[in-house]
Amino acid sequence: MGNTNKHINQKRGLFIFIVILLFIPMLQQNLNLFPKNTLRGSFELAKKPELSTQNWIEGEFQSKSQSYLNDHLGFRPFFVRIYNQIHYSFYNIAKANGVIVGKSNFLYEENYIKAHLGIDFIGEKAIKEKVYKLKKIQDTLSTKGIDLIVMLAPGKASFYPEYIPDSFYKLQNDSTNYEYYKKEISSNQINLLDFNKWFIDIKGKKQANLYPKTGIHWSMYGQSIVIDSLIRYISKLKQTDLPKLIMDTLVFSTNMQGTDQDIENGMNLLNEISDLKMGYTKISIKNTIQKKSPLNMLTIGDSYYLGLQRRGVFNKVFSNNEFWFYNQQIYKSTESSKFLVSDIDILKEVEKNDVILLMATDANLYKFGFGFIDDVYDIYYTKLEDRVSYKKEQRILNYMESIRENTMQNKSIQEKAEKNGIPFEEELRNNAKYMIWVEDGKP
Repeated sequence: MGNTNKHINQKRGLFIFIVILLFIPMLQQNLNLFPKNTLRGSFELAKKPELSTQNWIEGEFQSKSQSYLNDHLGFRPFFVRIYNQIHYSFYNIAKANGVIVGKSNFLYEENYIKAHLGIDFIGEKAIKEKVYKLKKIQDTLSTKGIDLIVMLAPGKASFYPEYIPDSFYKLQNDSTNYEYYKKEISSNQINLLDFNKWFIDIKGKKQANLYPKTGIHWSMYGQSIVIDSLIRYISKLKQTDLPKLIMDTLVFSTNMQGTDQDIENGMNLLNEISDLKMGYTKISIKNTIQKKSPLNMLTIGDSYYLGLQRRGVFNKVFSNNEFWFYNQQIYKSTESSKFLVSDIDILKEVEKNDVILLMATDANLYKFGFGFIDDVYDIYYTKLEDRVSYKKEQRILNYMESIRENTMQNKSIQEKAEKNGIPFEEELRNNAKYMIWVEDGKP
């Protein structure tokens, strides 16, 4: 009898313990019993929906409430980190969008591997057409006293090919966007700063590592020497003295700073991955009394330049230093302004400058210029009516590509094409044109 009561009490105790465990996340969500440990990365948590008769009847309130509860569940970040750690530790899988775990736990983003192996090669014809436009733009800007510079940033997979998983080499192409762009830019005598080649040439020869193990961008030390090299290059090109850069003594650490473990941060693990010893130095202008250069510089590029911009040095070197992030957001200093490139008169803003810098890491060369080259070329060389027609055609093609990638839409359009007795591509184009018609508010 005593043993029976003991077993009953044990079962009751276990039941109560399980119930308490189930309620702890809810208590944490509402009472914040423990400090919150937020997740890192680019994502947006669901917002708490407002109840109305219409969204209740349509089921929208219930659906959004479920999403809100899922995103704001107590201890959710902790559970996510456990889940991610299990996949990383046991299966060598990174639960972060596009992240690849390479040999010796070196982290990559997949598009950098594709760029290095030529998997994203857009073809010689497309590159020649882009460089032809670039050359025409350079010649026109030159007559206005504006120098155009192309800056090719390195990519992590190109710098550390030895840690790429072997499975990717099955897809390797004989040609890469980087090789063809470099060849065409050089043969057209366009000003070129090739940091991709330079980084590979000096790999292991500098005081500190140029690339981190768990980040995707060039290291903080790599940024410093790139900033110095860029200032020197522009000074020589424009035949003017620019303020000199000075670097403090290098300090080495395995505690990563800046972007040196940006991929790992986005993986949201419980335990940190062991890192390389990285070098860090503060950079500043040699003579703070020296006035800024009267030069104005505009840069169109990706996140590799954003890292340089945020070091704050260019704002002390140039009279005006503007950065168009992916040719979309405008950074007038170290932070984004409220203006977008689509809001401004592009030609007017371009011609305010003495230097136009176009840059991209190798992973973004498949979309080099991010639309800037086409936009400026059209303004200078394409008639207005042709420009409108071209942009409309590009919208149609973009919608067609979007529909192709959607399996359900593809099937629906195939059925419509068969029903109407027309080719699939024709029906696809008709649907794309209709979507634009709706988007422009024609109905």
